[in-house]
Amino acid sequence: MRSKSCSLIAPRRMLIEAADYDPIFPIASVKRAVARARSVYRVFGDGDGVATDYFRGRHQVSGAKAYDFLWDALS
Repeated sequence: MRSKSCSLIAPRRMLIEAADYDPIFPIASVKRAVARARSVYRVFGDGDGVATDYFRGRHQVSGAKAYDFLWDALS
């Protein structure tokens, strides 16, 4: 995930899902990108605009927070 790309949708809310053993998107890199994206969101006055779902697993989708996130974001 590239933080510059994430910044393009600011200030719209976004959810980042990341597994702790993903060989394609290492969790440490994802967390750094999320931190940079949150700094962009703070410029818009919304430090909470980037939600995260860090979970145990490999390169997969969790979905645990996705439906609630979409419900809140779209209502």
